[in-house]
Amino acid sequence: MSIFCPKCNSPNVSGSQIAQRTGASIGTIGGAIYGYRIGTIFGPVGMFTGAIAGLICGSISGCEAGHAVGKMIDEKVISEYVCNTCHYTFSN
Repeated sequence: MSIFCPKCNSPNVSGSQIAQRTGASIGTIGGAIYGYRIGTIFGPVGMFTGAIAGLICGSISGCEAGHAVGKMIDEKVISEYVCNTCHYTFSN
């Protein structure tokens, strides 16, 4: 099903990504903190390496999870669209 802008009737419409961006940001921060805490368990020698690896892996996985949840919220709950031609914001 194609969605058209109600103002200019353009088919150049994209979905709002408010929850995706917010979820990815929150997931990145939360994942980084959790990954850092897990990485520091590896003792004095591996603490620095484990903390950095945990920080990176936690950030990536947290970002992916937050983005997926945010995408679902954008599609099912918010359901807001933006016309890329006239920049009109509307709900369907």
